[in-house]
Amino acid sequence: MKAAGWAGMALVMAAVACGPTTGSGGSSSGGDSDAGTAAPDAGPPTFNNIQATIFTPECADCHDGSANPAGQLSLVAGAAYQALLGPDGQGANAIKSDFPQVKPGVPEESFLYIKVVDRPPSGGGSRMPIGTRLSDERIALIRAWIAGGALPGDQLPAPRDGGVADGG
Repeated sequence: MKAAGWAGMALVMAAVACGPTTGSGGSSSGGDSDAGTAAPDAGPPTFNNIQATIFTPECADCHDGSANPAGQLSLVAGAAYQALLGPDGQGANAIKSDFPQVKPGVPEESFLYIKVVDRPPSGGGSRMPIGTRLSDERIALIRAWIAGGALPGDQLPAPRDGGVADGG
């Protein structure tokens, strides 16, 4: 991606970051330490980047590929995209919620985003990951991916200013 494109994506990610800054890390070791906090440049808001930097290291131990993964949701590589978006790409229903797992373009109505930002509404389980909180950068990455349409692989949304996206 051209340097200007990366700078634009960094601005988008900064603009969409939400939630209070807690300084808590994204480590799966538990607690609110700064260990494991994502670097300020969390990379592009693509599904493959989220799989490699969040789902595989932080989620897949519990949301595994077994017959009964946590929350009936597998976030292992090769299964996570369809588990989140469903076969039609419009969002698979979350088991404990009226929200879809991911509603492309609408993070605030996506159970995945709700679960990493805060405790979900009654009956929706705990904030994820259990025992820790993803860094603000990682939460912003998930938000930006959903807001951009939750595209598969390394695809990036088309820029709104008429420029050309370089999604690889």
